[in-house]
Amino acid sequence: MKNVLPPFLQRNKFYLFSGLFFVVWIGIIDGANLINQGKLYYKLSKIRSEITFYENELVKVKHDEDELQGNLDALEKFGRENYLMKKAGETVFVLEDKDGQPFEDIQAN
Repeated sequence: MKNVLPPFLQRNKFYLFSGLFFVVWIGIIDGANLINQGKLYYKLSKIRSEITFYENELVKVKHDEDELQGNLDALEKFGRENYLMKKAGETVFVLEDKDGQPFEDIQAN
């Protein structure tokens, strides 16, 4: 029978099998294997994208807050649009689509 291993590996089979065992252990068997590392990397990238989303939303909210702090007309508009507040004697009608969601403002061009 002919040996298919090069002469160097024939003399050092222990190192070949030890290295192969190490790769299999780290890649598949170990608790921090490559599959788990891939899942954790995916979760990390998802959390990073959520962080950037919430940072952008925080900037928008702070801008709206600064805008509302000094302007009573803007504060009244905000309360009417977002919380359906009304003055005494007024009636507020909310139009809904087929799904029960209120329509957003449609700006005329």
